[in-house]
Amino acid sequence: MFFQKELSSENILLQQIEKSDFDRLFLAASDPLIWAQHPDSERYQRSRFEVYFASGLEAPAFYKIVDRNTQEVIGSTRFYGYQKNRNLIELGYTFLVRKYWGGNTNLEVKKTLLEDAFQSVDRVIFTVGQKNFRSQRAMEKMGGRRINEPESLQLAGNLSSAVVYEIVKSQMNHIKYLYNVRAQSMEAGLK
Repeated sequence: MFFQKELSSENILLQQIEKSDFDRLFLAASDPLIWAQHPDSERYQRSRFEVYFASGLEAPAFYKIVDRNTQEVIGSTRFYGYQKNRNLIELGYTFLVRKYWGGNTNLEVKKTLLEDAFQSVDRVIFTVGQKNFRSQRAMEKMGGRRINEPESLQLAGNLSSAVVYEIVKSQMNHIKYLYNVRAQSMEAGLK
């Protein structure tokens, strides 16, 4: 599996994280409300975020999410848990600063990553904390299908209770369509 060092779309850049990115990423992650529904609700604290960051550096692809217009680091995401024999990879550990919640940014990030992943695999798995209802709703809006196989996956953050979603390659046209409709709707709302 090949991971790009940088992926881009209309409004965001996804750039491989290096150790020197810690301070900028921690600044973005230091809001307690970002982690309120997450199983590690104290990840906004430096010591907890250091664990998250170190594990990300070990992942096959650990991206900072950058706003193309402002060059501000607005979050991060990663690929992990690649299983060649099952033709899948896990995608997760995604967070965005609150200013980017409720818009099209999360869908744009996922669409960009899925386009890259589906060049090598047919399935992408997302592990969401059982009480992270905001992320569960986002997955369902994208067309993620709940599956029941967490024992065979790496489980983001070693969650003891998680909801697992799957998106398959054949859904990519729907995700692109959904993104375009939402982008046009948001643009029309600004006029």
